[in-house]
Amino acid sequence: MCRYDCEEIWRQFEEAVISHSSCNVTVEDYFHMFNAMPQIWPCDNFLFWSKTRTLMHSYAAVFRHFWTLEDTLVGYMFNDLIWCGQEEDSGRRLCFGFLSSQNFAEMACGNITILLNGSIVNAFNRKSMFGSVELDSLDPQRVNYVNIKVVTSLDGPHM
Repeated sequence: MCRYDCEEIWRQFEEAVISHSSCNVTVEDYFHMFNAMPQIWPCDNFLFWSKTRTLMHSYAAVFRHFWTLEDTLVGYMFNDLIWCGQEEDSGRRLCFGFLSSQNFAEMACGNITILLNGSIVNAFNRKSMFGSVELDSLDPQRVNYVNIKVVTSLDGPHM
């Protein structure tokens, strides 16, 4: 079992967030914090998603062997936070999300599963966090098989 130095994680987080304005934050500002909480997940359990958040949580609850970004320590601690009272345009949030997604994808190994929303025009969007960060961060030497599930909903595009 891995133990974490919570005080060190907090110090690194404060250093990354407090010492920079939201316009000047970079991905590198979070490196020390991420290094303070390394995680290794078992292969064949990684679940990625794009525009299927609600479905992804239900799917992961039913098939308990899957791990999502939200199951990592950093994902659990910082999921759904609003940075500086802003939504998507916050530099801190975008940089933090980028690094979280990149690290999660770099850990992926074995057979992975991807849930995509087939009820919208572009089930795969190259500009989404999955399409622009996670997909590019998967290591073909570590990932053996990609199981892509394109799901549709009779109730509309929101999953």
